[in-house]
Amino acid sequence: MGDILARGIASTKVAKTYVDGVVAAVNASPKGVYADLATLSAALPAGNANVYLTADDGKWCYWNGSAWTAGSIYQSMGITDGSVTSVKTTPNAHMGLLSYSTKPMNFDFTANTITFFIDTVLFFKKGRYLITNSSVVTIDISTATTSIYYSLLYDVITNTFSFVASNNVNTITENQVLIATFYRNSKKVSSPSAFTIDDGAECDGVGVLVSDNSYPNFAFASNKIIFYANTTLLYKNKRYVITSTTDVEVDISGLAAGQLYALYYDRVAGTFIIKTTGDIGGTPALTTYTLIATFNTGDKTVWIVGGFKVDGVLFGYSIPTPTTVSRFLNLEGNFLGDSFTWGYNPADGTQLANPFPTLVGNTLGLLTVNNYGLTGSVLADYAGDGVTRSPMCVRYVAMSDTAELIFVLAGTNDWAQNVAIGTITDAVMTTFYGGLNALVDGLLTKYPTQTIVLATPMHREGDTVANTASATLLDYVNAIKAIGIKFGVAVLDLYATSGFYPDNAVNYTAICPDGRHPNAAGHVKLAHRISGFLMTV
Repeated sequence: MGDILARGIASTKVAKTYVDGVVAAVNASPKGVYADLATLSAALPAGNANVYLTADDGKWCYWNGSAWTAGSIYQSMGITDGSVTSVKTTPNAHMGLLSYSTKPMNFDFTANTITFFIDTVLFFKKGRYLITNSSVVTIDISTATTSIYYSLLYDVITNTFSFVASNNVNTITENQVLIATFYRNSKKVSSPSAFTIDDGAECDGVGVLVSDNSYPNFAFASNKIIFYANTTLLYKNKRYVITSTTDVEVDISGLAAGQLYALYYDRVAGTFIIKTTGDIGGTPALTTYTLIATFNTGDKTVWIVGGFKVDGVLFGYSIPTPTTVSRFLNLEGNFLGDSFTWGYNPADGTQLANPFPTLVGNTLGLLTVNNYGLTGSVLADYAGDGVTRSPMCVRYVAMSDTAELIFVLAGTNDWAQNVAIGTITDAVMTTFYGGLNALVDGLLTKYPTQTIVLATPMHREGDTVANTASATLLDYVNAIKAIGIKFGVAVLDLYATSGFYPDNAVNYTAICPDGRHPNAAGHVKLAHRISGFLMTV
């Protein structure tokens, strides 16, 4: 946990007035980084009113009138030998949190690259930005000098990465979000997000708060920290509801004055824990703790990812509304379907760890993902072989009423079970058209203001062969598309656009080895297509 605190603290500096006469003259914004105190003294022998950082011990240094003097450790706790250390960040830049579906960002200091893998999303303030979709993004850092710290930035307007020397932070614009800082020479990284170094073990990040109402308020004047209603904690691809309909207040009246504290959230107990930064032990197990912020009760200094308030005053600049933000952020989604939706593993028949509804939920920022996939389920109410196959046109009524997104993927089992196509005017649910009519009309009644999306099945092995109902899979695809037009409901044609094609052996071996069910890689591919489509509806 010590390493997590050291790596994870994101700094957003509150303007303050020092009560000490000497420090009062000091500009609190660090103006540069020097290797050690001796190097700083040699570079600026006459002194000045600025603050500088020393990389060897992580301390801020000021001119006391006759010599450069080391203060306390700047915005972090002490760092043990060999640990990934905290790099001092710019007070006029906010840090964002990265969420990922496959792998966290990797700092390869051998190849001098930083890699962002598919489905990496940036959460920043109340916005959400899709950094990578179906392809990997690699940043070349070979031009970064090995002996100084750099800040890795992402521009939310141009969707580009850049890096600048951390002692040159004044060049950072309001459109740029600080992702991490790194030091090539000693392979050190600081980030609120999870990351790996040279493809090694994953290093945990810290949590970020997302709220519909307001940023957290560190109300030092009234000795409490306020988390407003509808606040969610995002941590390692999972979401935890901290507050629902009412505000939550954390009492800080018993804390010592002038002390640096760390604020944690226990994800299991659902409670807040405050500890001094030198005392992070205790129970429950530290693995249940997520670092949210650190703060100083003396000078009202706060370090947190994103915007915040101090005694009601908002700190943080405004940025343009993100063009790629998901309107489903923090909402609920229902995914109705068959074994594809459930996540049937073609290797052993078990459920995959991350079927496409989970991956889509991560990408869209859904707070709740309800997976209503059932193996063998058909859409129509058909039991031609004497077996009831959990028809979707019947069981949709049991789905959650509070979902904002309803996504239906069906049809492949209806073709396999020889369900009659019928006609578009059918009112009986035993034909495919009849089942579609009942399902879509029922969904529009159950979810009159929500977003409903139908999806056609993908290609599968043998799908061009007519079944005993004299229909190919394409006939069922066309029926779904026709019903979409009839009811004015969006349709995603996965048959035409998913990239699944059984006649290409390499393609199907890689993503659908049994000729029917996508494997883990297939679900990632499927989630890309679905997420991209849902961002447009």
